[in-house]
Amino acid sequence: MERGEDQGQKSFFDGLLPQKTAVNDDAAVRSLEEAARRLGVEVRYETLKDEDVNISSGSCVIKGGKAIIIDRRLPAGARWKIIARELKTLDVTGAYLPPLARELLDLP
Repeated sequence: MERGEDQGQKSFFDGLLPQKTAVNDDAAVRSLEEAARRLGVEVRYETLKDEDVNISSGSCVIKGGKAIIIDRRLPAGARWKIIARELKTLDVTGAYLPPLARELLDLP
């Protein structure tokens, strides 16, 4: 089987969010990063590795500001799903969000 072909294996991130159309992962990341900026949320990419502690990507508060920290080793497809998952927990009423971000967040 060629590299990159679907091998029928599901990722941990499959099914986290409904997906209406095929999405370019890099475009999704950019759109959701822009949405996060507009909502006052910093998106940071760090190497999350500690032999003694299990660290995973997600939301946190840094110096009083909301942030989403994502393991930089994750592929774009996993990155945008994490950002979307975390943004879905916020009140986005009245905020302008890019159209792709609205679709990924399942907003009108």
